[in-house]
Amino acid sequence: MKRGIILLLTLGSLLLATCPPKTFDRPPNKVFKKAGWELRAWLTGRGTRSLGIWYRLFHNGKEVCPTDGNRTIVTPLGKLVYKENPTRFDWHGWTPVDDRNHMLFLY
Repeated sequence: MKRGIILLLTLGSLLLATCPPKTFDRPPNKVFKKAGWELRAWLTGRGTRSLGIWYRLFHNGKEVCPTDGNRTIVTPLGKLVYKENPTRFDWHGWTPVDDRNHMLFLY
């Protein structure tokens, strides 16, 4: 019971946190959906050495944002870690822990 309460409190704090501003002028390249969760991904610099993937996570239509103390979350989509990188390339946002998921965009 305690575990369930802690999980709900953690999820609640994630949903109430302020998201970093990042907008795109186009739809995502890929959207992963499962059980009310949605992970949207945008590619930048495709075909170059500066390839980047930007991820944004949503739960029941609301964006899930990181808090200072919680940058890892387990969802039906898998385990995700929030990454911030000052460069345009690399992975950004709620990144799947299993790096093989990144390869889905390259084929």
